Order: sequence, then C-alpha cells, then structure tokens
Amino acid sequence: MDESVSEAGGIALDGTPMNPLDLVRSLVDFKFYREVPGRTFANASAFLGMLSTVFALCLVVAMSIQIVPKLRSSLAWARDSFPEITLSEGTISSPVKGELVVRHPDAKQIVIAFDADRETPVGTEELREKRALAYLTRNALYVAKIRPILEARSEESFPGFAIDGVDTHALDKFAAGDTLVLNPAFYDRLSRQLPFLLYPVGFVVGWMIFFIWKHGAALIYSLMGLLINGFQSGRLDFPSLYKVGVFAQTPIVALQIAALFVPEPIRFFGLITFLVAGVYLWKAIAVINAELPEPPSPLPSL
Repeated sequence: MDESVSEAGGIALDGTPMNPLDLVRSLVDFKFYREVPGRTFANASAFLGMLSTVFALCLVVAMSIQIVPKLRSSLAWARDSFPEITLSEGTISSPVKGELVVRHPDAKQIVIAFDADRETPVGTEELREKRALAYLTRNALYVAKIRPILEARSEESFPGFAIDGVDTHALDKFAAGDTLVLNPAFYDRLSRQLPFLLYPVGFVVGWMIFFIWKHGAALIYSLMGLLINGFQSGRLDFPSLYKVGVFAQTPIVALQIAALFVPEPIRFFGLITFLVAGVYLWKAIAVINAELPEPPSPLPSL
C-alpha cells in the first residue's frame, strides 16, 4: 500500500508537481486516479489551466477554419456591394443617392438597407417590410431586434427570425474630428487584420471562460461523485471527490474539442458528455476506493 494513503478515507496532500503527461494519463489510465486525492487544490487548478490552454488553442484553430473564412467572405461581399461611405462628425456621406438595399448572396436573411440622405427615423414596421437586419441613415444606425423562429409564417418575419423591435445608435457618438472611410481598401485591410484581431481575443476570452466553467463543472461532478461513492460504500471525502471531478473532465474536454470542428450541432451532445463523465467517475472512484485501507473494526480484538 502506498505510504501516502491515510486512514481517514483520503490521501495525504503531497504537493505532487504538475506534469503535462497528466492530460494523457487522466484520459487513458484509470490507475492514475489513485494519485488524485493526494494532489493539492493548486495542482488541480493548474491541471484545469493546462486543459484550458489546450482548449483555447484548439478554439483558435477552429476559428481559423470555420469563422475567419466566412467573415472574410462577408467582407468581400461588403466591399463589392456597398458604396464608399464616409463617416465624419456624426454623419455619413456617399456618392450614391437614395435608398440601397443589399442582400447577402449566401445568407438570404442578412439584408442591409442604406440611405445617406435620409434623416428621418426608421421604425420596426419598415424593417419588417424590407426584412432588413439593419438600416444605415445619414445620422443613425438602426438594428433590428430579432427573435429566432423555426418557420417564417407571416409578413413580419423572414427566414429564421422575427423582428420584434429596433435599436437606434446615433452616429453623433463618433468622436469629433475623426473620419472613417469605408471603401474597398478598408474592407481588404480589415480582412487581412482579422487573425491579429480575433485570435488573441478568442484565446484569452476562451481560456478564461473555460477555466471558470470547468471549475463549476467539477463541483457538479463532485456531487455526482458523492452519489457514486455512497453507492460503492466508499470512504472518499468531498475535497477528494472534487479533485477527481477536475481530472475526470479530460474525456469531456476531448469531446468538446472535437465538437469545435463539426459544422453542425451534435445531437444529444449534452447527454453523451454526461454519460461519459459518469463512466469515468464511477471507474475512478472504484479504483481509488480499492486502494484505501479497511477501517478499523469497532469490535475489540480477541
């Protein structure tokens, strides 16, 4: 029996240093979980930090494959479809006179209307009539408040969405003295800069959200572990079960990373991850309990 095993149903906190190979061992070797109750909470948190780093890196790769090409395609569409627009001192100007309505060729529900001469407000009914997501006028940008629907059944809706209202964004908030020109050169420059703008933000935000999310998930898994531990008549305490819940998330994260690269949502994905988590918790807790010493008998020895 390992000397680090205690008689209180836990394993001594030995301060085991973090090893990147733990990511693999927690996925393929259930004997690894014998060490987990003996890890410190800092060690478990560092493990989640490694998982978060792997996930954030994969998120950036998935963005480069699935999101950035679509954004660049949309910018190319805007470059070829919109006239030159100059925004200065809270108003816009353009060589195109009158109203222009532009529809995205690949996403028919994306419709944008534009009128550099108009100063009157745009209301909800007009957006519904034009089925426009946004309307840019001389002094304001009007953005539709949309509600997803399964099927468009009225004139007030268009494929995939219904318009429930409009948000008004006055252009006078634009800093005085600054001028922004939206022309083909602007859209091409923005397309080239997309990776430098999106990837760092995607990595940092993805890492932070994932790290916090997985700590919360570990709490839920530890509650599942309490039930499993009781069913197995085990003697693991709650802190040990929490740490098991941290390390047993590796297969779930592997599935979530794979899902990043699937273009369509995976049916019953939440149920699949729940079942996988249950299997790993059950097996890990069983392996740990098998290593714990038998409790002393309350009966006096003969």
